Amino acid sequence: MDGEITLTRNQTISVRLIDNTGNYGGAATSNPNKIDTLAPTVTSLAVGEVTTEKISVRATATDANATSTSCQSGVYSYSFYNSKSGQWSAYQTNTSYSVSSLSPGIEYTIKVKARDKAGNISSEYGIKARTPYKVSYNANGGSGAPAAQAKTHGTNLKLSSSVPTRAGYIFKGWATSSSGAVSMQPGGTYSGNANITYYAVWETAPTYSIMYDANGGSSAPATQKKIHGVDLKLSSTVPTRTGYRFLGWTTTRDVFTTGGTFQPGQSISMNSNIILYAYWQKLQTYSIYYDANGGSGAPATQIKTEGVDLTLSSTVPTRTGYRFMGWTISKNQPNAGMYYPGRKLYER
Repeated sequence: MDGEITLTRNQTISVRLIDNTGNYGGAATSNPNKIDTLAPTVTSLAVGEVTTEKISVRATATDANATSTSCQSGVYSYSFYNSKSGQWSAYQTNTSYSVSSLSPGIEYTIKVKARDKAGNISSEYGIKARTPYKVSYNANGGSGAPAAQAKTHGTNLKLSSSVPTRAGYIFKGWATSSSGAVSMQPGGTYSGNANITYYAVWETAPTYSIMYDANGGSSAPATQKKIHGVDLKLSSTVPTRTGYRFLGWTTTRDVFTTGGTFQPGQSISMNSNIILYAYWQKLQTYSIYYDANGGSGAPATQIKTEGVDLTLSSTVPTRTGYRFMGWTISKNQPNAGMYYPGRKLYER
């Protein structure tokens, strides 16, 4: 017997054979066109990355006919919903899903539906996830405010220990308004469940006078003003004193020690009024004698100071029958070195 039968969804066909004498054989049952009609099941929707502006989730689902030999078994795609947009996404094969541009400290609902290869769709599976609260910092006229922090609902947050700066001011702590009083210190604990901005509270810094005393010399630098907490670069001006060498500045008039010595242009950090005294080292002096060496009218003795050039006397001695050639440092050896009246003596 030949023939074709068109089956509808999930119909079963049984066949019995009859021979020429009318004998019936056993029945054979077959369902060659069985189609998957069972929907998959979403088993989890796990929260992954969460920031103040983003929530990521990953879905897991199983197919009721996963063990079937049907070619249409297996979960194929997912559709996601979030309460921010209020819409379901198009079906996608990716099990991961992210919602961005969220507001901090808000609870959102995220749902998922799974669809198998046969087109069966699961029931909705939803969870609630909250973005962390945002703790922000405002330097309030200063600079260097700490980066914003994320606070989890119900969990205490340790505030940043970073401190902003502002020239001419001392940082006192954090307030909850730009003109408010201090309510929190760096490293403190924030336990609230709300977004918050902390504003730096400033106090005008005191100033100190840095005065200079030439201590017997002249041309001491002008007084400088130092702001509390801000290093000051000392004046580069160097005082002078005839017959002395300047060694540096000290905080005591007559004591020169390593710990209390400062050089022009050096930075200092002390927060107090101070007087800096010039410290001097007396220079050596030398006598320059003149010998007419058989003549007369030799110049008077001159005094030369260490490190200071000396102009030799312009007075010229005389000797009858001789021409004066200059001065030497050896009585009988004119080639030992010649010096001339009115010229500079450079030896130190």
